Amino acid sequence: MSDESDFDYVKARIEEVLGGKDNITHYDLSTQNYPDVKFKKIKEAVNHPEHYSPGEYEVINVIEAWNLGFHLGNAIKYISRAGKKDPAKTKEDLRKAAWYIERYIQNKDLGRF
Repeated sequence: MSDESDFDYVKARIEEVLGGKDNITHYDLSTQNYPDVKFKKIKEAVNHPEHYSPGEYEVINVIEAWNLGFHLGNAIKYISRAGKKDPAKTKEDLRKAAWYIERYIQNKDLGRF
């Protein structure tokens, strides 16, 4: 097999294992033993991190769908990840959410939006 056909084979196996190319994010080959290629998912810190996707909905999608803007969007972000990103910082995340809500209220009272 040429390098290109090896690549095509691996790409096809990834798509097959993951249920289509739309499901591929970042994967690392754990073996190159064809045809039984195995894959392990790399923890994603930037795109779709676990602490922002706890259930059916990803936080960024909710924020954008509801047009929450910066302050309320950050409040939702911190509420949704409280205890998930770092359990030791649950109260800190909730305090950050409260800070953004209070900041929103202050700006609203001042007629800034």
